[in-house]
Amino acid sequence: MFLEYYYSYRYYRLFKIPIANHLTIGLKKLGEKNTIFPHPVGIVIGKKVSIGNNCTIYQNVTIGVSNNKTEDYPIIGDNVIIYAGAIIIGSVSIGNNVIIGAGCIVTKDVPEDKIAVGSPMKIIDKKANVLY
Repeated sequence: MFLEYYYSYRYYRLFKIPIANHLTIGLKKLGEKNTIFPHPVGIVIGKKVSIGNNCTIYQNVTIGVSNNKTEDYPIIGDNVIIYAGAIIIGSVSIGNNVIIGAGCIVTKDVPEDKIAVGSPMKIIDKKANVLY
């Protein structure tokens, strides 16, 4: 029990993010500003994943490799929102200002200013003047 609190405190001090006991992080790069985990339960982030600034990652999200033979990790841009249950695997690139919908399985690149939804993944445009 002591170690759980120690590591939660340690991650908070180093990365300025609160960590619950069910969050596994092995990041290569975490953005310097405001990456948050509102519900940090069941989140798994691979050891060489790069995450940009101002990202929001909800519960039960998995970000990592598609298999253990290659180490092709995702790269996530700035201002990305990843909703609950999403899976991002393989050497994919998520552009800036992207929204990944709940339960979406991302196996292909997502361009900037788009929304990725569903399984299989579909990419849709953001509408002007709509707050997401």
